[in-house]
Amino acid sequence: MLKEFNLPIDTTDFNVIKKKYRKLVKLYHPDMANGDAGKFKKIQEDYDILKIYMNQAS
Repeated sequence: MLKEFNLPIDTTDFNVIKKKYRKLVKLYHPDMANGDAGKFKKIQEDYDILKIYMNQAS
């Protein structure tokens, strides 16, 4: 999952993950020029999993 976000495996700061998520969502949103619905969905799914993981880890 962090590979999709292009973040180091030891990233523990959720704000860094959230910032990267928002950037990727803007880039791949299907309504945007050159948007990619498949990547957009994958990014959303990965982010949801990361949110759960980070909440359990804290």
